[in-house]
Amino acid sequence: MKEIIDLKEYFPEIVVPKRGIDKALIIIENNDNYTLSCIFSKKEITLPKRIFLDKNDYIAIGLYLAEGYTKINRKNKYLHDGSITFVGSYKEMFNPICELLEKFQISKKKLKWKIGININVKKNPTEIIKYWIKNTNLKEENLRDKSIYTTGTLGKPTIRSGNNGCVHLFFPSIVFRSFFLNFINQIFNQSLKKKNKKEISLILKGFFAGDGSVNYCPKYNRRLIDFASNNPELINKLKEALTIIGINSIKETYPEEGKSNNKSLRIYNKADFLILSKYEIPNLLDYKRDIFKTLINSY
Repeated sequence: MKEIIDLKEYFPEIVVPKRGIDKALIIIENNDNYTLSCIFSKKEITLPKRIFLDKNDYIAIGLYLAEGYTKINRKNKYLHDGSITFVGSYKEMFNPICELLEKFQISKKKLKWKIGININVKKNPTEIIKYWIKNTNLKEENLRDKSIYTTGTLGKPTIRSGNNGCVHLFFPSIVFRSFFLNFINQIFNQSLKKKNKKEISLILKGFFAGDGSVNYCPKYNRRLIDFASNNPELINKLKEALTIIGINSIKETYPEEGKSNNKSLRIYNKADFLILSKYEIPNLLDYKRDIFKTLINSY
């Protein structure tokens, strides 16, 4: 599965700065690439004219939509942090993201990172740093100052934090941030418009690894798949995506009805579970795949 993408189609009209008013995107076309910049930004970005998108790139788009920073806080002094920022607790989440960024000529040598470690994790921080370097090839010299910080409450460990901490991956550039967020949203929109089940299922697979959950409890006969987001527009797109691949029995939950700040799309029945299984949507992370397999085998 490979598709040639002309990047000029995905350039935004504006660049959203960290603070202040929006700036016009400046585009200079060269023989093999584009140079992007804006007024008052010292950092130019050079992008190839075309890239190939493969299946891992669609997974990366889903991952970033789930676990990447996409917000623009118009009411705040600082609109955003000025970076492409991705957060993940499992090594399987990083290769797709890094491979997609590589296609935009952003190598791992350019990526900054830090690690959040749950206070209940007993591993030595040095051991955790070595784990991530070994499994992701991130560069130790690119660890940010104050590269290790602690999270959580003593005595209350969480699965989400992972045993090897939670990595925050950064590429600082307001120009690239505006382009990249426009790019991933437009790719998702196009997949929905085409009703391309293959592309949509890969985006859902990435998203589920980040902000999806599977719950199986034989004691209470509970079988549940959940897609969650605090972005209403994204929730609507996810619902449309699930409907396109054949899932129609979706229950929507609302933050005001529970303890979570996220809205959820919940799936409860066997026929829909089998569709998720057909497209391998719960399979990116081993622990979610294994719980889902047990759930399916319980029928």
